[in-house]
Amino acid sequence: MRAFIKDLWPSTVYMDQKSDYLIIAQLDNGMEVELFDHFNPNIKINTIIDCLILALGTININSVDFTKGHDRSKPIFTGRFIENYQIPESWWNYDKRQISKTYPAVQTVNGIILLDFLKTPKDLNDGDIITFSEGRLDLIAWRPLE
Repeated sequence: MRAFIKDLWPSTVYMDQKSDYLIIAQLDNGMEVELFDHFNPNIKINTIIDCLILALGTININSVDFTKGHDRSKPIFTGRFIENYQIPESWWNYDKRQISKTYPAVQTVNGIILLDFLKTPKDLNDGDIITFSEGRLDLIAWRPLE
């Protein structure tokens, strides 16, 4: 998934040590999202990156409240559910923890979003079109595009 980095700042600072970052990113369709990043402090503002994003926490599927409008900390996505998405080998050089790893995922207009369900819905099938919001978006790997 491509993302334009609009802003970032340390999310947690303890004794002058920065342990994670909050990133404001704009996706290809113009949607702004907040990404939590606890691995890669070398991202620069005003750059475009290719990234693996993991939606985790309480993922509300097909019961989204559209009346609240857009909230970049809990954006609403629609896409095709992929039961077992294997992280492509091209990512393995950027994050060794992703070697041969599979996740449930959703193919959205912006790209793949990996899912980490606290409890996997029983009536969800490969290929289903779903709409969901999530608890948090984590940046798990990235590479520069510029």
